[in-house]
Amino acid sequence: AVFIADQRFLAIKQPDKCWTLQIKYVQARDAGSYECQVSTEPKVSARVQLQVVVPRTEILGEPDRYVKAGSNVVLRCIVRGALEPPTFIMWYHGAEQLAADSRRHRTQLDPNLPEASGEGQSTIGSLIIESAKKRDTGNYTCNPSNSPSATVTLNIIN
Repeated sequence: AVFIADQRFLAIKQPDKCWTLQIKYVQARDAGSYECQVSTEPKVSARVQLQVVVPRTEILGEPDRYVKAGSNVVLRCIVRGALEPPTFIMWYHGAEQLAADSRRHRTQLDPNLPEASGEGQSTIGSLIIESAKKRDTGNYTCNPSNSPSATVTLNIIN
């Protein structure tokens, strides 16, 4: 018999008589020690330690930025702790998705940069705004394909 209270957990019997524990929608709280017990005589068990990797996203620098009109602005979005680099990072000004390449701004993606902190790889997605204007004031959000989003406020001053 298999006893699992959480519906996200599924014990699957393989054709070779091995069992696999599948966890759907893994959460940070799922980290810890798991034990498989076989009710034979003598009893047999195996333990595994599960570490859940939770990616983090931040836009480097202050959450509120003040920039002089006419200046070039570079916003850098860094994704840390993802098992794989994001395939893309979308940028938004308010609710408007920004095109990757236009006259006014462009984006670039630098995947697989080594982390000095030993956390593995990180990815930086940059938004470059050429000659910022008053209308560029507002919230900017970077939204990686495999991580939470991050937002900063940009204020263009004369």
